Amino acid sequence: MEPNKNILSIIRGEIRDFLYNSIEIVPGYVFNQYDTIKRCHLYLNSQFEDQTFYQGRPKLFDNKIKPKRDRVAAFLNIDTKDIKAISRSGSDNPYKMLIAQKELDYYLKDNDYAQKLNDMAETSVDFGSVVIRKTNKGSETVDLRRMFNDPTVESLQKSRFLTFKHLFTSSELRAKVKDGWDEDVIEGIIEWKERQMNTSNAGSSYERDGQINMIRSTPYIEVYERFGEVEKGFLDKSSKKWDKTLVKSLFIVAEPMAYSKDANGQYMGEDGGILFKSAWTKDYPVDEYHYYKTPGRWLGIGVVESLFIPQERINELANQKRSSMELSTLHLWQTSEPTIVNNVLTDLQNGDVMITGQAGLNPIVNEERNLAAFASEEQYYLNSIDAISFVSPQAGGEQVPSSTPATNAVIQQNNTLSVFNFKRQNYANFVRRYLRKFVLPGLLRQMSVEHIFRFAGDYEQMTKLNLGVATSFANQKAREMFLKGTIVTPEAYQEILMKNIQSLKGSQELHLQINETWFSDIDLDFDILIDNEQQSTDVIANNTWQVIQALSANPEALQHPVTRALIMDYAEKVGINPTKLESMDMNPALQQQGQSMPQVQAQQAPVGQGATQPAQVR
Repeated sequence: MEPNKNILSIIRGEIRDFLYNSIEIVPGYVFNQYDTIKRCHLYLNSQFEDQTFYQGRPKLFDNKIKPKRDRVAAFLNIDTKDIKAISRSGSDNPYKMLIAQKELDYYLKDNDYAQKLNDMAETSVDFGSVVIRKTNKGSETVDLRRMFNDPTVESLQKSRFLTFKHLFTSSELRAKVKDGWDEDVIEGIIEWKERQMNTSNAGSSYERDGQINMIRSTPYIEVYERFGEVEKGFLDKSSKKWDKTLVKSLFIVAEPMAYSKDANGQYMGEDGGILFKSAWTKDYPVDEYHYYKTPGRWLGIGVVESLFIPQERINELANQKRSSMELSTLHLWQTSEPTIVNNVLTDLQNGDVMITGQAGLNPIVNEERNLAAFASEEQYYLNSIDAISFVSPQAGGEQVPSSTPATNAVIQQNNTLSVFNFKRQNYANFVRRYLRKFVLPGLLRQMSVEHIFRFAGDYEQMTKLNLGVATSFANQKAREMFLKGTIVTPEAYQEILMKNIQSLKGSQELHLQINETWFSDIDLDFDILIDNEQQSTDVIANNTWQVIQALSANPEALQHPVTRALIMDYAEKVGINPTKLESMDMNPALQQQGQSMPQVQAQQAPVGQGATQPAQVR
């Protein structure tokens, strides 16, 4: 291997290039991804990049970005209640799908996905991009301050490298031995770190030379996880000839920034080490969403970055206005008489009479006469902030001026909502993809583990579940009778079904034993119904109500072949599943019990098909 050519130096060089070099998006537009992320972070916290004073005082930061950012994040955010379980196979088993939805709701709540979705929406608005990484426990939102990539690529999957920085204590690092990390290297790194210092500065928020956080704590060890191409020789050192073939790999290294130098500053050797290495043939374990994408750079443009310029001018006006107003509060006097006192506050008493010459004692006119210009300039940039962020004052919760025509207010509100509905559609597509890639595997694992499902819901849901359980038992009983050679007539099947329904009548709770095959007939998937991309909930609700009114006015419409065909065709065109209309007839026996359950016909549940066996029901 070439002298000083090792994976540690490669990682060190990539990170330094990422931190300190810029790229040219177009001639005249120079961009540094790391500096942009840092600046967004500063502005969100009302801090300046340049901490110098303005006329001897700390500068004012009049933050107009954060309210817009909060409003946009609220528009974009998707709640867990909006996530619905669906069957890609079109399984017509509504009670199983209802149980699957309850399993999904519990899984999302138990794993705190509500907070994860909030973090994803806020991060995308703050920095323009959000990256979700697959982990052993599901997924996590990546801290962009500690992610390094090629800043020129369109997506992370096309980046030459993708590196994540982690901070480990000694005990956390030793715990990684069970994951296959090199124990000898770990102990050597820990020993080296302890020789450097007994305690360490707290981990810094951003990479920088010189001064860092001075909060003292136990030593942190910097660990970098790099996905990307390397020469094959880095993976296979047993070969006598260095193989320069490029292969995808995963390297986990400790302290790559630390290396020894002689008195002349020349490189002597690495203080860090390789903790783990292997070939990596899959895609990078990440997914990404960009609030606004522009060619030439990976990082998207968020609300904060788009408001850099108007925020700067608002800050300038705030500091200029403060200095001007302070000057206008001074009471200054002028005179040509040498006999006038020096300070009227200390040299005169109440009732004193001053004798002056013709010049007299006159006040200096120093009141602020530029307030109108300040107000006009400030309003211009406030309007600019509204226009750039697409968040009008009304959308931000502010009162509409009384002079504003109602029509104008409605138009502004609709314009704002139309923009964010489009953004939300794109974001919902990303969340749907994220759920399939990172949430569904964990959910299926949890659902396939044998467990007791307990449900205590409202009357309508309990009715649906009881009917489903009764149908399941009836199918199972009919199947057993069929295998024994007994002919199951429709009347006999209906009698079995009614006995099961009677046994469940009045039950306030449902207990089911779920095993690994219980959901095998459902090809589970997710949908988000608030994005209007696949269907509009408002339109569906309105169309459903129209169908209900039409059938209420003419209950026999489904019985006539012509009107039935027309109703089914209409339902399909307006987004209503026509198969749900198949069960419009009501079972007289159930009506006598006061329950609105669809009749289960023997021909709709063929003997020996669709039978499931919940082990316990009480």
